[in-house]
Amino acid sequence: MPGDTYQEAKSKELKTIHFIIGIFRTITLMAFVMIGCHTRAADDGAVLPYSKERPLIIASDWNLSPYEFSNDKGEPDGYNIDLLKTILQELNIPYRLESSNRKGVINMFNEGRADMMIAIVSANHTKESHKYYSKRIIASYKIKIAHKRGTTPIKHLKDLQEDDIIAARLNDYAAYYIYYGKDVPNSAIRFNTPRACLDNVQNGRYQYFLWGEEPLKQTIKKNDFKDIELSDIDVPTGEMHFLTHDPVLIDLLDDQFTRIEQTGEKNRIYNKWFHPEREQMNVNPTIVYITFIVIIVIAVLLIINRFISKRVKRENARAAGKIRLMQQVLDISDSYVIYFDIEKRFVTNVHGNLLPKEGMPLDTFVERVYPSEREDFKTYLQNILENKEDLKRGQTYHWNTLSDETPQYAYLYGRVIHEKTRHKKNNLICAITDITEEIRREKDDRETTIKYTNIFDKSMVGLALYDAEGGLLDSNQNMRKILKYNNEKDEFWYNKNLYSLIYNDTGLTPEQIEDLAYCTLCERPERNVHEYLELHIYPIRSDSGKLVYIIVSARQITGERELYLQQRESNEKIRKVNKDTAKYEDNLRYLLENGQTHIWRTSFNSDEVMFYKSLHIQEKSIIIDEFIARVVDEKDVDIARKFITPQDGVVPMTIVLKMHNLISEDDRNHWYSINRIPQYDVAGNQTGCLGLLRDITPLIEAQNKLREETARANESEKQKSAFLANMSHEIRTPLNAIVGFSDLLPSIDDHDEKMELIRIIHKNSDLLIHLINDILIISTMDANGPTIVPRRIDFAKAFNDLCAMLELQTADSPGVAFIKENPYKTFIVELDLDRIQQIIINFVTNAVKFTKSGYIKVGYRQQGDGLYLYCEDTGKGIPIEKRKDIFRRFVKLNTFAQGTGLGLNICKAIVDKCGGDIGVDSEEGHGSTFHAWIPCPIIVAEEGD
Repeated sequence: MPGDTYQEAKSKELKTIHFIIGIFRTITLMAFVMIGCHTRAADDGAVLPYSKERPLIIASDWNLSPYEFSNDKGEPDGYNIDLLKTILQELNIPYRLESSNRKGVINMFNEGRADMMIAIVSANHTKESHKYYSKRIIASYKIKIAHKRGTTPIKHLKDLQEDDIIAARLNDYAAYYIYYGKDVPNSAIRFNTPRACLDNVQNGRYQYFLWGEEPLKQTIKKNDFKDIELSDIDVPTGEMHFLTHDPVLIDLLDDQFTRIEQTGEKNRIYNKWFHPEREQMNVNPTIVYITFIVIIVIAVLLIINRFISKRVKRENARAAGKIRLMQQVLDISDSYVIYFDIEKRFVTNVHGNLLPKEGMPLDTFVERVYPSEREDFKTYLQNILENKEDLKRGQTYHWNTLSDETPQYAYLYGRVIHEKTRHKKNNLICAITDITEEIRREKDDRETTIKYTNIFDKSMVGLALYDAEGGLLDSNQNMRKILKYNNEKDEFWYNKNLYSLIYNDTGLTPEQIEDLAYCTLCERPERNVHEYLELHIYPIRSDSGKLVYIIVSARQITGERELYLQQRESNEKIRKVNKDTAKYEDNLRYLLENGQTHIWRTSFNSDEVMFYKSLHIQEKSIIIDEFIARVVDEKDVDIARKFITPQDGVVPMTIVLKMHNLISEDDRNHWYSINRIPQYDVAGNQTGCLGLLRDITPLIEAQNKLREETARANESEKQKSAFLANMSHEIRTPLNAIVGFSDLLPSIDDHDEKMELIRIIHKNSDLLIHLINDILIISTMDANGPTIVPRRIDFAKAFNDLCAMLELQTADSPGVAFIKENPYKTFIVELDLDRIQQIIINFVTNAVKFTKSGYIKVGYRQQGDGLYLYCEDTGKGIPIEKRKDIFRRFVKLNTFAQGTGLGLNICKAIVDKCGGDIGVDSEEGHGSTFHAWIPCPIIVAEEGD
């Protein structure tokens, strides 16, 4: 293995020299060892909860070289790890190292799955409760800014230009500093892996990358980024501290760190990782005892040292060459590194776990390459072996990560170098990156672009996209059709600024732009455009609130406007009697302009219908069968099925369906206008449907109400005409009787005959007064009904007085008996007596008209928390089919009977205003009983004898 070659060379070439040089450190170390042995006893009193069964768990970063990282064996390594191991071994504390990315390390510590980590903080960092930081600084973490070679870097973060992108590693100290600082807007910050960030800087997609100086140097060297330079930046240097949940442990760590610093062990570890040229081999403690003898020969060794130093340099140069070879392998590895032993024809892991731990035969590895790519892969390996292939050119191929029975191909990108050893073996080392996810994202991005380009261009309304300054960027087919473009890039419209076009209509300026919807007349003689448009303006802003784009939608409403004008002209004739109709028309117009719209999508291979409230946010999804099951009308089921699952391909079309609980959750039936267009994949094949779904329930409901109001207005006109005709007859009849019999009175000498004429005159006068009273009551009732003014009365006495008057009214019908039923001696209540008397009078008057024999019975009683009134007669009764109309205005069951058809309607209006109930029980030929219940406070109810 390559790692063995490096260790063997280093051991043989430096062992002797390091031993001699190490003697010079022995005397100094003796003092610190003795001090350490003396002071070690001070730690014996600390009791810590760690054991072999429950070791101290340390979370470490697997990609922060040279501080913390996972080496080629997958084990934690680095300066921080060596330092911790040394301290914990001295403290005799069992431990276990767990590696993860930086976010995982922080989560493990915060969630209590790790007892300890090394944190990078600023000097003025606010310490968090229940977290204990070491007082001593483990190492400094200087921040550098990486930029493309040849460009002038910024010295201060606040100098970042508007279009510059600055990247950082997620959860890194530098990332926190720029994200929570005030110098860099969040929209200019990107987070990615260090290798990806440096690759984007080198390719010009990012301008800068902020990270620690040492990790940057290691990563640049490892990945051979030749066009990257490092510069200083005004980010404070971070400090590395031990971080634990245990205050006792942190004190022990601080003490032990001080001791190894005093003994020089800390400097040795530091030099090993940051200055390997200074690294010196530790001497066995037994040499201490012979140090004094060796001092005698030091002078001689010093002379020899100069001669040997030259040899050391030569050997170090040779070892450095082998180290560079190994470093080159690791430089090109981002995810996996594997080793091809050509002689043994076997492949093993060097870094990562792409292969099984025991490795696999080379032929098996090649067999896992996708069949159509297998020969190209073999040729690529052979060319590498024969030095015919550029080592910088990689190979992309599909490789089966599972088994032949259940293959699962990953998309891999690999680069290969070959290693020639002293035994003349020609082996290969390959760095492999899994780019499956990148390829999938690229495919999804292309499909999304095609899909929403189709939505934009095939939209039912005109759409135009403007930049923040009001310049036109693009427009769809409908917008070009509405504005009559000469071509797709019509210079006339592309030279028009949006703000100048809408200023006269709205007064908006670039500083005041906001969501806006309005209607306007677009008149451009140059393009023969004269259209009324419904315009919507939607500003699109960045996260910081800066205006980026403006979307303008336009819908032609010229035809709708003309229809509206015609409709308004026809409605002028009945405007006074049709206020409700005008109200519903306004509601309908509002619903037409502000309908709710959703985007829906399905595919030929999917059993789901997905709904989107915007272009990117899915609101809900249902299966196709459930969509069809929600169609309310059975006759529309086949239409819905053919629309959502077309058999002969998708063609653009629009349908209207009545559906139950499709988008809203209000458990109502809704009307939807649904359109569709075909959806294509990258190969141009139709894959499904895409369209808009608009809830037009308010529009349908408004149209239904409009028809009802129109019918009601027409019916009202007919009833009014009938009422006026009836009034002329009803008024003339008693007037003619009064005038005619009044003229006869002077010429009549017989007393009985004269009294009969006077009786007829009085009867017709009462009839005329009653008729006029009904008309006056109807005319004074407003839209809210009659006015009710309750007062406290003794209704038993008032009822007796009223019945005395009513009994006289029935005296002209000798075959009809008037019966009064008053069960109370005293009945004190709070109600409007005048309105209650109107109800009783109208009930009795109506009974008198249709009762020729038998009786008329009127009475009342307490029922629940109210007053129950009734009037029973033995008249001819009411047919069943006409009972529902008896309380309507102007309704007369007998056109030859006197009356206006208003009395019972007045009774119903009074009862409704009081919150009561009114009705009639009747059977044709067997009389009628009219009854009403009025809620009212009952204070005293004393029954009579």
